[in-house]
Amino acid sequence: MITLELNIDNIYEDGESITNLVEVEVEEPWAPVENWEELEIWADECLQEHTGTGRTEGEASYFVEITKAPEEWQSLVGKHFEWGV
Repeated sequence: MITLELNIDNIYEDGESITNLVEVEVEEPWAPVENWEELEIWADECLQEHTGTGRTEGEASYFVEITKAPEEWQSLVGKHFEWGV
C-alpha cells in the first residue's frame, strides 16, 4: 500500500464544480508507471472510487491529479486521470 495526495475536480452537469485535496491509501501500481494503459487500469481500480461528492443525480466528470507520492513513487506525481468525460 502507498499513500498518495490527490487533487480531485468533480464537475457536474449543472455547472457546479467541487475540488477536493485528499490523502488516500491505495495499492501500489502493478505495472511500471511508463506503461500508460496498465496505469489507467490501476487508476480505474484504485483511484476512481475516491471521486464524487455523494451526489446521485445527473451526469458528472471527474479529474484526478496525483500531487504527492512517496519518494519511490515520485514518477506518479503529476499524472492525470479522467472519468465521465
